[in-house]
Order: sequence, then structure tokens, then C-alpha cells
Amino acid sequence: DYTVTYSDGTTLAEKQLLKSNQSETLKVRIDFKKDITAADLPTIDTTLNLNFSLSYKQSDDSALGIIPKNYTRISYLYNDNTYAYINPNYMNDISKNVKIILDAQIDNIERNKNTYMGGNLHFQILLTSSGAFRISNSDKIINTIYNDGERHIFIQTAYNMKSDLYVDQNQVSSITWNKNMLSYQGPYLLFAMSNSMSSPTPYNAKVMFMKVYSCKIYEDDVLVRALIPVLDDKNQPCMYDYINKRTYYNSGSGEFKYK
Repeated sequence: DYTVTYSDGTTLAEKQLLKSNQSETLKVRIDFKKDITAADLPTIDTTLNLNFSLSYKQSDDSALGIIPKNYTRISYLYNDNTYAYINPNYMNDISKNVKIILDAQIDNIERNKNTYMGGNLHFQILLTSSGAFRISNSDKIINTIYNDGERHIFIQTAYNMKSDLYVDQNQVSSITWNKNMLSYQGPYLLFAMSNSMSSPTPYNAKVMFMKVYSCKIYEDDVLVRALIPVLDDKNQPCMYDYINKRTYYNSGSGEFKYK
């Protein structure tokens, strides 16, 4: 039999994090049977092959060690009936291909009509008065079956003066920008949209009441924000960006619920 540990005796486990340029020494202990007799021994020389392999993969937000040691990972933030929102200090670069992946669940369609899931003045996800999701001011709404109050993956893209919205990999809305629209971009918010570049407050307080499980932002396929819900060292609910190692708290009023 054999056991494998790190050199300090720590047991190997799933989801342990190996950081970039980090190396670890493993210790393999082989235990031979102690109750063998002469009859158990080979009568000719025999080569003994011992093999052990360990697989690593690109880490995701479930990896151990991606949040500070005194933080606690939670499932989601929920701004139930409050105007709590998050400003992750992100301005989308119009010269790059942008992709925002939001894992979220809207609790009640009726009370969330004409509210904003996230975005800025011209790069946002809106739930219309008819209960259909659309991006920005697009009149091209392809599918409206996702207003079911269930958890979905919302993917918002921007490239070559065009923006698209996908829900669970199905395109639901599309818009082509003009240069005037781009001049009014503001910071990208979660649970709301920013009013303008100079005023990162929610537009008309149209905050969407929803649960956010995670949010990832890519620029030219490079991950630049990776936000996950956590409790900080004072048990305050917030979002932690494990790419830039920054914590973002409620920028609005009220308090976040969480689980």
C-alpha cells in the first residue's frame, strides 16, 4: 500500500489551489506487507513498477484558497426589496471584445419589470414591461421564455460596435451601437445600471431584486473581474474579486441578504 502527502505531511485534497509559478514537493510512502513468508517471495528477479499521477486544471471559483483566509464563501447575495447594488469599478473598454457572464436568479418577474440586472447607460441587461429580457435599447428581442424566475446564465457581449445578450447560451437580444452611445458609457454596476460616466448611481433607482451567484468579465478572452459572494472578516456580505484581490461592498441603501 502507499500514501501521498505534501512534504510537510498535509493531505492532498480536491480543489486545493496551486498558484502561478508555485511548486510543491510530494512525499510518497510505500508500505510493504510485513506478514509475508518465504513462499510469498519471487523466485526470479522481478522489476517493480510504481506509478503515481496528479492532475491539475485551470482553477475556477470553487477552488480552495482564492479568498482571504478570514473570509467565508457563500452561495449568493440577494437585495430583496432594498436598493442594494455593487459597483465593481469596471469601465468596459470599447476597443476590446467584452464578455460579461452573470449567474443570477430573479425572484419575482412582476415586481422587476422595467428594472436593470446590470450595466451602464448603453451596455445593460433590462427586463422590459412585457417580461422579456433585452440588451440596452434593442428592439430586437428574439426569445422571451426566460422570464420564469429561475436561475440562469446571462452572457452579455460587446464587439465591433455590436452587443448581444444570451441566456443559457441562447441569443435573446441584439443591438448595433453608434458612436454617440459610446460617449455616455459609465461604470458597470451589478443589480442596477449607472446613470452616466459622472454619476455611478442607479438610473432612476431601477434596481433589480435578484440573487447573484457570480459575475465574470473578460476582455479579449482575458479574465479581468471574477466576482463571487463572500462574508468578510466582520461577517459583512460583499463581492470578492479573486483576480484583482479586491472586496466590493454595497454602494446603495439597505442590506444584502445571503445564503
